[in-house]
Amino acid sequence: MLTYGSYIFMISFFSLVLNRDNIISVLLVLELMMVGLFLSFLPVMLIKMVIFMMFLVVVVCEASLGLGLLVLMVYYSGNDYVRSMEFLMD
Repeated sequence: MLTYGSYIFMISFFSLVLNRDNIISVLLVLELMMVGLFLSFLPVMLIKMVIFMMFLVVVVCEASLGLGLLVLMVYYSGNDYVRSMEFLMD
């Protein structure tokens, strides 16, 4: 039987596959995927508090790095569309 976290993860994964227009929407879906993983592994992580804290630190670092990259991308390109990331390839 799937837990609520697994349902949240699957819904956010399908949303990521279907909707990839703006970087901010991709970042929000990735955060929702992290919440789904967090809810799925919550019973295991409550036993080992170190794993719980490491997971939260990784999620917070990922969110801050994503927002920082989004700010830089909007500063240099003027928009937050995924299609405008081609200038990063050069």
